[in-house]
Amino acid sequence: MGVVILLLMAAGVAAMLTRRLPTAFALVLLAVAIAFAAGAPLTGQNSVLDTVLQEGAPALAATMTAILLGSWLGKLLEETGIAATLVRKIVEFGGDRPEFVALGVLAVSALVGTVTGSAPAAMLAGLIGIPAMIAVGIPKVTAAGTILMGIAVGVPFELPVWQFFSTALELPVDTVRGFMVKLFPFALVAAVAYVLVESRRRGVEHTWSLTSLEGRPTSRGRRQLLGDAPWYALLTPVVPLVLALGFELAIIPSLLAGVLYALVTTTRPREMNRRLLRTLYGGFEVAAPPITLFVAIGILLAAVKLPGAVDALEPLVKAVSPQNAVLFVLVFTVLVPLCLYRGPLNVFGLGAGIAGVLIATGIYPATAVLGMATSYNQVFGVADPTSTQTVWAAQYAGVSPQQVMVRTLPYVWVVALGACVSPPRPISDVSSLLRPFISNRPQEPIMQEPQSGPDRRMFLRATAVTGAALTLGGLSTQTASAAPGGFPDYTYVRTLLTPSQLKYNPTGEIIFPTVRGVYDKLASPLGRYYLYYAPHDAPGGICLAYGNSLEGPFTEYPANPIVSNKWAPHYSVSHVSSPHVLWREDVKEFWLYFHGENTTTRLARSRDGVHFTYDKVVLSTSMMPSGTTETSYARVFRYDLPSRGARYVMLFMLNNTTNHRDICWGWSADGRTWTFDQTPLVRHSDVGAVNIGGPHLLTRNGSAYVVYNKDKESGGDLMITEVGADFSLRRHLGVFYNSRSGPPENGRSAAPSFGTDRGVPYMIYEAGERLQGSIAVARG
Repeated sequence: MGVVILLLMAAGVAAMLTRRLPTAFALVLLAVAIAFAAGAPLTGQNSVLDTVLQEGAPALAATMTAILLGSWLGKLLEETGIAATLVRKIVEFGGDRPEFVALGVLAVSALVGTVTGSAPAAMLAGLIGIPAMIAVGIPKVTAAGTILMGIAVGVPFELPVWQFFSTALELPVDTVRGFMVKLFPFALVAAVAYVLVESRRRGVEHTWSLTSLEGRPTSRGRRQLLGDAPWYALLTPVVPLVLALGFELAIIPSLLAGVLYALVTTTRPREMNRRLLRTLYGGFEVAAPPITLFVAIGILLAAVKLPGAVDALEPLVKAVSPQNAVLFVLVFTVLVPLCLYRGPLNVFGLGAGIAGVLIATGIYPATAVLGMATSYNQVFGVADPTSTQTVWAAQYAGVSPQQVMVRTLPYVWVVALGACVSPPRPISDVSSLLRPFISNRPQEPIMQEPQSGPDRRMFLRATAVTGAALTLGGLSTQTASAAPGGFPDYTYVRTLLTPSQLKYNPTGEIIFPTVRGVYDKLASPLGRYYLYYAPHDAPGGICLAYGNSLEGPFTEYPANPIVSNKWAPHYSVSHVSSPHVLWREDVKEFWLYFHGENTTTRLARSRDGVHFTYDKVVLSTSMMPSGTTETSYARVFRYDLPSRGARYVMLFMLNNTTNHRDICWGWSADGRTWTFDQTPLVRHSDVGAVNIGGPHLLTRNGSAYVVYNKDKESGGDLMITEVGADFSLRRHLGVFYNSRSGPPENGRSAAPSFGTDRGVPYMIYEAGERLQGSIAVARG
């Protein structure tokens, strides 16, 4: 079936290249065909009508809104004369010095490129900029290319582009923003090099001149005649950028602020209403084509992420995808031309679907795909002879789009290399980055704890080293941040589950996630990964969600809860919560440990991870010292303790009459009958907290570690303590994960669950205040 889907994609490329179908129509038809080929039903869950068309069409709604607002702001720059004034000022400053004029127009084009793209951006900067450059002797092809290279310099800061990659690749905006900041120097250096090299290589060509501005009236009369905007209005393109980049304001409010600033600084109050409506309607006209395209891209992304499509494509895509760091750079750099002429790697066409496949199948992390997609976007926006901005700039300068492509392609190809190798975080020393490639890569991820071996994050960092050496001729070494104990330094990625978006939501809160990979354990799983969670307050209920990537999305199981607070004849309690699932390879079962009430931890067992059979009580307050009031939030791990005859270890939270919660532990030979240490493993007072809880066991280099959370009043961070191979050590290592003050964490992270997805370590955890938070994921 995977071959059939690839053939359908090839047919879609052919239809777009031959212009037998408009790109948007071809993408929608391709999505429907892929869905049917993947075995999707017509209606219902993961279906053609309800999932692909109904959910896919508005999937990029945030991007569409940003595109509309950017187009609106672009029309304001045009009507108020802000863009024209910027160009004129630069031309006047440059005088008859060709390189100065060209560099000035390049700078204005970059500013315009941060606001809007496509032909409108080229027109805003080029209507005056192109004839001005040609008038001072810049060759026509170079003049057209300068406009396009300038827009490309601004694209890393174009807020609608941030929103598109954030939504399409399911990455947080701050991840995209950080990556774009690193991409900007590549685009800037290439653009300046283009202007300087091409203008000098071809020499001065005086073929076109502007009417002299000398003798024109000055002050107010000159402003009215030329349409000059006030000097303070010229800051308009910078306003959204400062808000989004400097103050980390959301994209849509930042763009709206730019619209308001442009209006207030250029328009009299009695004219504001008419100008607002006129430019808004004009913005709709400009935004209509890309919005139509984004509707189609959303539908295509929904189709390629269907479970049937992912399962069919994964072995084929994995077989042809380069896994070596150097090959990754070389292959995807060589394939750059495939984004031209609406080719298969065009990110505003089939390339978006291919990116979706790479992420959904887990071939590469989303950050790697982000680098590839942004690199091809840089090339497409400058050198593609079919893109509207390239066609307009070339024709306005009096040359062909193909001539512009030939001149600009070498420069943006280098930018593409830079995007492919830009690291998602600071680079550490070369030896530590390349070391993972000396050893063998594990065949499958282990879902219980992060591994100390190679992963694709290291793969990307090694790629970054390779590319930096190629482009800059050397490396700067920095100290890489890492969690205590040598574990990965986790960074928040996104929210996976929010109570308000769940069908089963009795209390408006969810806690205690546990994630397990089931793709290698079940014949026909709902998804590659099962995510267990629960509300805490009555009635609680053990719940399930499933997905194909640890970065999400996860789909709520429609029949939640899978375990409720009443299970006759075994128990009837106010609530059940804190699910922890252990895969028992020896009996091919999922063992679910959960509490209900807080005094009792129970065990249930399942063959499929969904339907459970009750077993027994495994822990209660009666098994612990007198005065114990809670024994709950237990997690169980496969861990050998030969001296105790044990093969399993349990970590849990204990409360007593002092109302201070500690971490305790126990051991077992079979996971059913347990012996418990009567003294805490980690006391709250050991780490200066009022309460600690949510423990998880990690192992590294022959030693065992416990990661747990502090209460928000005591810092709200995740802490780590090394307990040694035999649990006799108590070495408190400090903060394992520093909770962010902003949403969704709001100063508290708790109950972490760890896993690896194709070599990439992840942490899934509670984010937010107790009983008010969501389930989030962080990447190591």
